[in-house]
Amino acid sequence: VCGGVAAAQTNAPATNAPAPPVIMDITSASWDFDQSLRQVVYHSHVLVTYPQVRLTCEQLTVAFPVKGRHLDQAQAETNVVIDFVEQGETYHITSAKGVYVYSMVNSVTNETVTFTGSPKGEWGETNSLTGKPVNWMTGEPIYYTRINRQKGHFYGPNQHIHYEPPPTGTNTDASPLGTFLK
Repeated sequence: VCGGVAAAQTNAPATNAPAPPVIMDITSASWDFDQSLRQVVYHSHVLVTYPQVRLTCEQLTVAFPVKGRHLDQAQAETNVVIDFVEQGETYHITSAKGVYVYSMVNSVTNETVTFTGSPKGEWGETNSLTGKPVNWMTGEPIYYTRINRQKGHFYGPNQHIHYEPPPTGTNTDASPLGTFLK
């Protein structure tokens, strides 16, 4: 959710030219950089933009990797709001804290985010009467994981999920819970 600089993937024929880097922008009212730890703490009105991701919070701690490596960890705190698009589905997550961790074991990459502090996730259509998303989940905590850049999934204990199926006659198989609603 809060990834680092990564190579862009395309379906174009292979060339010797390196793929352009994917850029992440971070703005805030102030920041502190600890050179020995390669860590930056951004304070107040933090905004992170990254392709398909927008994050806001009041404090963000990022440990920057050695040149050429993927961002390993970031921690967003206080009024965390993350909006992201993954394979055409838009998600809106709110929480008090979100911790992103990237790891690679035996050539398998794993990206996880742990949301704590009354996290809530919303996705899907908006109710025309209330203006709120019809699908939502809560839990403490809510985990998000994505392996080898495939579509991720949410899970966790103490969950409450609210799902409103599409109108009759539409394909419910496209929904996250469509298999169980037949």
